[in-house]
Amino acid sequence: MKAVKVMLPVKTVKRLFAAEGYLELGMPEQALEELALIEDPAPIEASVEYLTGEAFRQQERYDDAVKALERAARLIPEPYNKVVWESLSDCFRKNGDDELADVAAIIARETGAAVDEINFDEDADEYDFEAEESFELGDEFEAFDADDDDEFAPPWQDRWA
Repeated sequence: MKAVKVMLPVKTVKRLFAAEGYLELGMPEQALEELALIEDPAPIEASVEYLTGEAFRQQERYDDAVKALERAARLIPEPYNKVVWESLSDCFRKNGDDELADVAAIIARETGAAVDEINFDEDADEYDFEAEESFELGDEFEAFDADDDDEFAPPWQDRWA
């Protein structure tokens, strides 16, 4: 996929960040107000739909949340839409539709598989987290103590001194 550069008005970006901040603070009404004030959401429609869905989810307006989150899931490509499918699963479950919730949860779980193709649930059982590997450094490496100011100083230290 080719990256596309989109120029957005500063006030649009501020409103989007404000809406996200309101959601993090548990203030979905204010988030919806900020999102409604975005004049041209087309370039960032996916983000606006996702945040709108999350605001409705926080308000327990699950039918409205599902509509917005479904639009976001279509607009956001895999694997980036994983969090959207997780939210959809939660909304379906809270609406009493366990079958759709299970399907959305499966899609969320499988969406991330394309990124790294690692099934952590299965692979974690095979990995011995307690085992330690030993190795020796060759003569070309010298040990240093990062706490000793005389031996180690980052290259930018002179600028901050």
